[in-house]
Amino acid sequence: MTDDPANAASLPDEQSPEWTEADFAAARPARDLIADVFGAAAAAALPNRGGRPPKARRKAVTTLRLDADVLERWQNSGKGWQTRVNLLLRAYAPPQNE
Repeated sequence: MTDDPANAASLPDEQSPEWTEADFAAARPARDLIADVFGAAAAAALPNRGGRPPKARRKAVTTLRLDADVLERWQNSGKGWQTRVNLLLRAYAPPQNE
């Protein structure tokens, strides 16, 4: 946590103390608590979002060495720059051997 006085609302206090290792070890998912308080049917009615559904073709993670000025220009071009780089690379990719 930060001790920044400008962010005082997020600092621990008497009503909301900072968690200890024991607090983390004893923590339970909210779904379990809802089942205890409101019953299993209420917990089962909660949507299970489980994150983003997997794509059929996932993107590959790779390392690509670029000149610093080129990378900076792409990053400064705004949100979505990685998608635009991907589209440009796709357009200039060599043809597939079939």
